[in-house]
Amino acid sequence: MNDYSHEIEQIAAAQACHGPNRFVHAVMKWHFSEETGTVVVSHLSRYAFYPRILEKDTAIRLPGDGQIGDSLADIATERTGSY
Repeated sequence: MNDYSHEIEQIAAAQACHGPNRFVHAVMKWHFSEETGTVVVSHLSRYAFYPRILEKDTAIRLPGDGQIGDSLADIATERTGSY
């Protein structure tokens, strides 16, 4: 399992003083197939740091080209309850 969130948090924390608000997004593989998983978001700004917040969305993780974090594709909201 590739868990890039720790590295992303370290890079973002080092660069936090360079701007008023920075958002760092990471997608980690959890309990789905190789490319698809639950979206995990880390928020970093001058005033707050919320690491690894589990969202109710699933997505396919695509490696970011020369950027911090990953890109997302086929984002879907997890359905809960009866319809």
